[in-house]
Parts: sequence; C-alpha cells; structure tokens
Amino acid sequence: MKASGVRETVLHLQRGVLRLALSFYGQHPELDNRLKKLGTLIRGEHKDEELQQLIDEIVDTIISQDLAQNPKQRAGRTLSDLVQRLAVRFPKALALKSIQQQLSMPLDSTSLERALEDTVNAVAEMVTKNAQQENKLDGLIKPDDGAVTRLLDSIDFRASADVEISAIKDRVRTCQTEAQLTHYVDEVAVIISGELSTKGDTEQFTHAREQLLLLMNLIPFPAGLTERSSKTRRSIEKAETAAALYGCIPEIADLTAAMRVQLQGEIDDLGEFLKHILARLYEFGSQIQKSSDCYEQSAENVFNLKTSMGEQGKGLRSDIIDEMDIASIKAAVTSHLDNIDERLGEFVQTEHERHTQAHERLDHMVNALSELESEAQELRENLQEQHQQVLIDPLTGILNRTGYDEKINKEFVRWRRYNANLTVSVIDLDRFKDINDTYGHAAGDKVLTTVAQQIESQIRECDILCRYGGEEFVLLLPETSISDGIVLLEKLRNYIAQCCFHFQQTPVPVTISCGISEFHQDDSIEEVFDRADRAMYLSKRSGRNQSRSENELHEEFASKL
Repeated sequence: MKASGVRETVLHLQRGVLRLALSFYGQHPELDNRLKKLGTLIRGEHKDEELQQLIDEIVDTIISQDLAQNPKQRAGRTLSDLVQRLAVRFPKALALKSIQQQLSMPLDSTSLERALEDTVNAVAEMVTKNAQQENKLDGLIKPDDGAVTRLLDSIDFRASADVEISAIKDRVRTCQTEAQLTHYVDEVAVIISGELSTKGDTEQFTHAREQLLLLMNLIPFPAGLTERSSKTRRSIEKAETAAALYGCIPEIADLTAAMRVQLQGEIDDLGEFLKHILARLYEFGSQIQKSSDCYEQSAENVFNLKTSMGEQGKGLRSDIIDEMDIASIKAAVTSHLDNIDERLGEFVQTEHERHTQAHERLDHMVNALSELESEAQELRENLQEQHQQVLIDPLTGILNRTGYDEKINKEFVRWRRYNANLTVSVIDLDRFKDINDTYGHAAGDKVLTTVAQQIESQIRECDILCRYGGEEFVLLLPETSISDGIVLLEKLRNYIAQCCFHFQQTPVPVTISCGISEFHQDDSIEEVFDRADRAMYLSKRSGRNQSRSENELHEEFASKL
C-alpha cells in the first residue's frame, strides 16, 4: 500500500479509537482531560509518537478505573458508530448497510457476535479492494501492528485464552502482508466474541454463587462435618467459572447425604432409647400390678383372719355355755386359743413374706427409676449440646443465622410485651473479597474470627452478636435507643480500624461499615432488619468505614427529590 494510503488508514484507526474512547466521556475527570487533549492533537499538527502515547494512557485509564461496564451494550453502540462512519466513507458498500440494519435491532450475545464478524469481513474486503486500487508494490507492506497489540493488551481475557492471545501477538509482530494481518484480526474478533458471550453471563454466575453460599450458611452442619463444609464453602468462594461452580454442587450433595446419615444414626439411637424407656415403664407397670395384687391379698388375709377369729369366739362362747365343769371349759378355751394362735402365726408369716417381697420390688423400682432419670438427663444434655451446635457458627464461635432467628424472635416477643427499646445493627467487613484474593482464604477466616472476638469484647453480656452470613454480622441491642446504638457502633468501628491485624507477619487493613435501625410500633422483624441493612449499604456508598442509621435513609431519599 502506498505511504499516503497507510497514513490515511492509520489516521482513520486513530479516529476510531478516539470515538471508542469518547463513549466513556463524563465517567472520570482524568479521562475527560486526556480525551480533550486527544481531540486537540488529532485536529491539529501532531507527532504520531505523542498521539500514540496519549491513546495508551486513555486505554490504561479506562482499564484501571473499571469503566467498561455493560460490555454488550457499550460494544453494540461503539460498533454501530464505527459502521456508520465506514458507511459514510464507503457509500457503495452494501454490506455495511446490512450491518447497520442488524445493529438497529436489540442485541444479544449471538447477534452482536454475528454483527462483529460481518463488520470484520466487510472491512477486510474494503481494505483488499482499496489496496488493489492503490497498486501496492509486490503485495509487501509493513503493517502498523502496534495498535492491534495494544488492543489485545488492554482486554482482560480469560486465563484459558492467554496462550492463544500470546501466539497471535507474535504472529502480528512478524506479519508482512495485509492479508496476513486481516486473518489475524479475524482470529481476534472470534476470541473477543467469545469473551463478550462469556462476560454476559457474569451477573447470573455471581448470583448463583451467592445463592450457593447462602445455602451453605443456612444448612446447620453438625460438628463432625465442620471441616468438610468449610472446605466446600471456600471452593464456592474461589470458583471463577461455571464449571468450577457446578463442581461444588456434588460436594454439597455429599455433605447433605453425610449429614442425613449422621442424623439418621442419632434418630436410631433416640428410638432405641425410647424403646428402652417403654420396656422400663412396662416393668414398672408390672411391679405396680404385683403390689396391687399383694395389697388385695393382704386385705383378703385380714378379712379371713377376722372371720376366723369371730368363728373361734362364737365357738368359745358356745362351749362355755354347753360345758358345766371347769375342766371341760378349760379344755375348750385352750383349744380355741390354740386355733387363734395358729391363725395369727399364719397371718403374721404371710404378711412378713408379703412385706419382704414388696420391699424388694420397691427397691428395684427405685433403682430402675434412678437409672432411667440418669439416662434421661444424659439425653437432655446431648440434645442441648446438639441444639447449641446447630446455633453456633463453627468458624467464629458466635451465633449463626439459625441462632439469630431464634434470638431475634425471643427479643421481639419481649419488645412487644414490655415496649422497651430494641435496636438491630448490621455490620459488614469492607473489601473482604480483596482480603481473600490478596492474602488467601485462611487469612479471611482469621480476620472473621478476630473481628468477632474483638466485637464481643466491647459489648455487654445482654447484647447478642451473630454471624449472619459471609462477612456480615448482626448485633442485637436490647433496651438500647438508636442514638446510644450509634455511639456504640462508632466505638466498635474505631476499635476495629485501630486494631493491628496480621497474617504471617503481614499487616492486613480491616475496617467495617455499619447500619442501625430500631423497632417502632407495628414493625416486623424483616422490616427493621431491612432498614438496618440499607443503612449499612449507605455507609458503603458514602466511602466505607462509617456508621449510618435508618434516619439518614430518609434524608438521602429527601435529597433526591
């Protein structure tokens, strides 16, 4: 291609870069100043080196400030603008008019990829025709590959595409013909299209990961599965692709199955214990029945003794009346007294044996009741311990989400009964993901544990601290007004900010953002928590490391009217 043609193409590409960069105008002061300077250089006399350096700075600013949000929409607008400019330059190109019609419709990943591919093919065709019309010498050129290389450097490709991108850069630097460069541009377009379709799913991927983490926080894994559940939770947090996230689902299923097996074992143990209790109760019933039979026999013996004594008395009186001499009377009295003595001896012996048996049965029942009470007490202690394990977060040692639900419902009942002050505070660690990414998840776990310990050391015994999920804590403050609660939160916030957190001798900066609300008449638990949560996010939006109350939510809303 002739020098004039190359120069004109370079200028056209530079203006295209300017147009692309201008789509970010108004999003960052530093970027705005550089864009104005770029426009001045292009309109006036300039050196290519100076212009290219400024373009590099603009691209770096866009990347460092993460301004390129909503990539599909922004790419669609930029591509549409580029096609419109090309159509003005090449009015006879029918392919560009077709592409314009495509871009006028709503775009998804597939249609955007197709429009991009059609644009690349149209540009390649126009460049080829232009080169033929310019009578290029022997088809040899020295293409300006710097712009393509810088474009590739400025795009945040997936790690899996690094090798392929590096190979394309090498081939671009060594290519000698326009056809080769066009072919490499086609390859880049295919990769960029793939990146666009992948990034389009980022929001859904993030939502899916958050839902899995929420599920892990809601499942009360027993103590024996704490280590496995923590490992699975870290795998979910570190997942960067859908495949990696899907790989965590079987782990969750295995954990749930293991928990079910463990719970079934506990249910079986409880069933055996209940069977044992029923057997003991049946034995008690049998002993009580025997005691009842014994009592009835005793009552019958007493009745028989009374009857026998009555009969002997009647016989004695009859014999005394019938007998006339003293000797006969004496013999009759002696006989009746012997019978009475025999009956009394039999009665005493029978009652003694019955008393001994009853005493033995009573001792047996007392011992059995003592054993049963001991077993029941052991069961109560085990159930209480397991209940506490369900309520406690295994990492921090404070109440978990389930524990929060139990405590807030109790405090809510007390608030409705006594109408005393009750406030709810939401506390969230600032930039916790950066801590995990920079220092590792072990450091993140240590920060969570330390923050929980530090907060507990600064609150009252009646205050209730819970780990709500992830890096978010909830602090319940009974009999505390919202003004006193703000004072406490500021104290906690400053205390955490001034603490020296270290991980393997490396200082780790840690701050918290807080929000607080209090219960008012007719409030529900969910409404109060929502206001505290929104106040916490107001602290985040205001710069983090702050405490905000629900009262400031009304002020923020009024300021927007």
